[in-house]
Amino acid sequence: MSRIATTLSQDGRHLTIHLERELAFRDYRRMRAIRESLPPAVAGLSVDFSQTRYLDSGGLGIVLSLLRYAQIRGWPLRLIRCQGRVAEALRLLETEGRFAGERHEAGMQFTATAGHRR
Repeated sequence: MSRIATTLSQDGRHLTIHLERELAFRDYRRMRAIRESLPPAVAGLSVDFSQTRYLDSGGLGIVLSLLRYAQIRGWPLRLIRCQGRVAEALRLLETEGRFAGERHEAGMQFTATAGHRR
């Protein structure tokens, strides 16, 4: 199972979720618990994939669930420090117009596109 940790910004308005090893279907409950326990002041989310080496279809489903959650609230969602196979899998969401990808030194960053909803 993946190790999942969170970091709240100093002002309490942005939460970063840090994933180690993988994001898979079995992580759904843990990610839902994080989402449901967000402090009321949070107004943006990032998912840090720098330590993530594997993303299965269930993991993509979790990302899409976070996207829907953020869009309903009008929050930005960024997928940061994506590398290797994880970046390749997330590019599928870019081609669907759900995220815009941008290359950085630390890896790919994907930002949710404004207004895209399904």
